[in-house]
Amino acid sequence: MTATRSRPRYLGPSRPISQTRATRLGSTSSLRRRPARRSRGCEYQRERSRLGGLPLGWQAGASLSVAAGPSTTLRHLSSAGCKNRTCLISNFVYASRTEVFMDRRSFLVRTGLVMGPGAFAGSIVPTALAEEAADLSDWKVVRDQFDYTRDKINMAQLLVASPPKPVRDAMEKHMRGMIENPVSYLMENWQSGDVAVRQAASEYMAVAPEDIALTASTTMGLGILLGGLAIRSNQEILATTHDHPVTDTTLRYRSQATGAPYRQIELYQDATTATADAMVDTLAKAIRLETRIIVVTYVHSSSGMKLPIRAMAEAVERANAGRSIDDRAIFCVDGVHGFGVENVTMEDLGCDFFVAGTHKWILGPCGTGLFWGKHELWDLTHPTIAGADERFREWFEGKDISHYRSGGFLSPFGNPAFVLRWPVAEAFRFHLSIGKARIEQRIHGFARQLKEGMAKMPRVILRTPMAEALSGALVCFDVEGMKPDEVVAALAKKDIIATGTPYRVRYARLTPGLLNSEEEIETTLRAVSELKA
Repeated sequence: MTATRSRPRYLGPSRPISQTRATRLGSTSSLRRRPARRSRGCEYQRERSRLGGLPLGWQAGASLSVAAGPSTTLRHLSSAGCKNRTCLISNFVYASRTEVFMDRRSFLVRTGLVMGPGAFAGSIVPTALAEEAADLSDWKVVRDQFDYTRDKINMAQLLVASPPKPVRDAMEKHMRGMIENPVSYLMENWQSGDVAVRQAASEYMAVAPEDIALTASTTMGLGILLGGLAIRSNQEILATTHDHPVTDTTLRYRSQATGAPYRQIELYQDATTATADAMVDTLAKAIRLETRIIVVTYVHSSSGMKLPIRAMAEAVERANAGRSIDDRAIFCVDGVHGFGVENVTMEDLGCDFFVAGTHKWILGPCGTGLFWGKHELWDLTHPTIAGADERFREWFEGKDISHYRSGGFLSPFGNPAFVLRWPVAEAFRFHLSIGKARIEQRIHGFARQLKEGMAKMPRVILRTPMAEALSGALVCFDVEGMKPDEVVAALAKKDIIATGTPYRVRYARLTPGLLNSEEEIETTLRAVSELKA
């Protein structure tokens, strides 16, 4: 018999992170000293107090006993008739933060690692609040946030990011804390750090924090997700011939383990002549009654093609009409090369699961990533590495927690590289401070500048669609008489870093980003025009 699960309800995306809310993600000492927030005429304070949360006017040193988590608190606030959206939504973080403190305190008591008040002085506060924020409305100021050497032009920003100053500052802070007093620093931040990352990511993606799993890369996210999705041997896995080798191999492993057949389809032969309607139609016709897992790649690093994910999601939804939860197709997206470039939310895309690294276009430290899933579909996942959310405490009570599913339970437990993971919150805040729409416009503008310039060169063959609806930051091309590796090597001699596509059919590739300027794009175009076999 399946155990009954109590899961938080998502009440909508919260507001952009403000200094007030960021402070609530800060030190537990400041949380303990601050009186609980109250909206005039609202019942939520009394409800939270009744449930064992922070009572009104609670002072430092008072005894704590939390009988319910943030999900229960918010559910009771809603049922109590609270109409204040600020109470119900923005206080999700407050309730989560309170519960995290209780879990940590309980853990310290259980393990005998109780520390005095001075030990909690180094908890996480958004780095951007520690000093006057830079004016990110100026693109020169944005570029100055990167401590990247200017002696080379980086046209390979799809691989790994040079973190901007707020991220670097957070990396340095956490590294210093883990060097100077690792046990105390870890105990103070080991849960609040992940809470901060999930909250910042949820702001960026417009989703519930609880539906985000934290990983070390796109590869890890794909392995955890695709390696654990529920599928029977009489169902099938459907993917495309355009996916990354990691995606292809992961799905082959899943097919071998389950006996479910694995099938691939070709969406186009030439990316420059492909149309959105034709690709969606190809996918729709390929879906069968037995199709269970569908995987596509948002932006193809092989050609620069950007798929019409929303239209594909609608095609999958039509195919799922009348199907039960056990028979429906699950639409998964490897989204890494659109994540941090495209101004979209998960609702805009419409997919069921979305996997991405955060050390590329999001500008986080190397070795970080996440994946998101629709709230109602987490039951279809099966973790392979133990994880946890606030319900982990039940294990200490002798209860079985293996039936729980959430972003937390799909985030591998243990000791990941916290000094790299926690600064990812600053990377998301950096994006939001600039503005997602401005970033998309900037990077698309650079890519368009490259494509339009190379289209005029007689010996250059573009391999990426010109239309922005079908392309993003990646620009792939050939130079007549030269192999892709020769193009990359020739540009390197001109201090321009390019890459080649790591696929069976190879092209040269340029991928501009926020590190670049219009002048660097023009310099790159001149260098390409001068290439000779």
